[in-house]
Amino acid sequence: MFASLSGEVAEANNCLLNMLGYSRKELEAGLIRWDALTPAEHRPKDVEAIENLQKYGFTKPWEKEYYHKDGHTVPVLVGVAPFEGDADLSICVVVDMKEQKQALRQRQQMETELEKLNAELEKRVMERTQALAKSEDKLHQVNQQLQERLEELKRRNQEMELLSTLNEYLQSCVVVDDACASVAALAKPLFPDIAGAIFIFDSTANYFELAKTWGSFPCSQPVFNSVDCWALRRGQVHWVGQDQHDLFCDHLDDQCSTQESLCIPLIAQGETLGLLNLCSQRAGVINPEQQQLAKTIAEQVSLAIANIKLREKLENQSIRDPLTGLFNRRYLEQFFLQELGRARRYNYSIGVIMGDIDHFKQFNDQLGHDAGDHVLKVIGRILQSNIRGSDIACRYGGEEMTIVLPQTSMEDTIAKAESLRQAIASMAVDYKGRQLGTLTVSLGIACYPNHGETMANIIQAADRALYQAKDAGRNRVVMANEA
Repeated sequence: MFASLSGEVAEANNCLLNMLGYSRKELEAGLIRWDALTPAEHRPKDVEAIENLQKYGFTKPWEKEYYHKDGHTVPVLVGVAPFEGDADLSICVVVDMKEQKQALRQRQQMETELEKLNAELEKRVMERTQALAKSEDKLHQVNQQLQERLEELKRRNQEMELLSTLNEYLQSCVVVDDACASVAALAKPLFPDIAGAIFIFDSTANYFELAKTWGSFPCSQPVFNSVDCWALRRGQVHWVGQDQHDLFCDHLDDQCSTQESLCIPLIAQGETLGLLNLCSQRAGVINPEQQQLAKTIAEQVSLAIANIKLREKLENQSIRDPLTGLFNRRYLEQFFLQELGRARRYNYSIGVIMGDIDHFKQFNDQLGHDAGDHVLKVIGRILQSNIRGSDIACRYGGEEMTIVLPQTSMEDTIAKAESLRQAIASMAVDYKGRQLGTLTVSLGIACYPNHGETMANIIQAADRALYQAKDAGRNRVVMANEA
């Protein structure tokens, strides 16, 4: 949801409305306020989060409750980030924690039951020991049954502890690779004699790629399409046991002598994010209990990956210009200051290119702002495709672009600027079936430390050089005068 720090909810998706039992009309009527939905005992946490947000620009996610429309409370995990350009508006991600709370209660119930059974075991042992001469065989049988039950409860308790630990790690992960590594590390003791793998869906290439494995043998190809997996085709869990080998998925390796296979799609909010695959070389190992455990892990992993991708999307939106895809001015300042610190420490130079599209106003005046936006997008793509991974291209404002080249000399900066100018000048731009003619840019060059010691001085020097290029006839590269 988009919410103000004072309590108003400006916008919310259907998932949140359904979670709290409200309709979109009630939202639009202003009947939903997050402060009114918050029980009084949770308000101090909200106040602390708002103070952190205002003071530091971020705050850690925190657990709280919201009142449902019918009066009951809904346990949630709330993450908040400021909305750029509006100090009072924030972006809130609300995760329903009901299932996690239920799992915690189940664990506590099992621990209580274990304590009761331990007490019962001690009592039975004492009673049977006193009557050992009369019922030794019966005592042995009872003790054996209780010991089996105790071992089962211990095993279940260990599983719950591992699942809880896994959930903690998943909530702390900031990239998908860390989440997959956490699963691989903690899943091995949960699935003895079973090999496992996690695959992540690459939406750009439309295939599933191996992210992490565990166990003694590989059980699947590293890359495959969704049509190669019955679980992905059907959108549900696919288990193959003994006498069903004709239903094995095509992505399984024929050389690994698999006797059992379990594939579980990783799905969150209707989107397929990946696949969890388990294989065994012995029949009867992936039993119903193991299958249910795998489903629980798959749900946790799906939610974690969805949250990570959402955070990445929100972070990317906060540092990217939505029109061109280039970095924005806010990220430029942050990046430049970091690079200046490294440059001073390791004694290397930084090249800066300030560029401006020549006669850009004509595109807007003659063809409309849509044509101008199209030109900006094209220029943005050219800049991104012609710089190194360590460089950044930013939209400085309007039609002005800024490129920062770490560890680049003045000569190399000039050469890079000239190659960019030529690449743009030689490009044919088509807009709605119409050729826009030749695009040209004027470029100003400055370098650290030649043209200043601070970010402001260097950018000002490059900007002055840019205007000199404009005054000299445009479509050229001009180097700034040294300080």
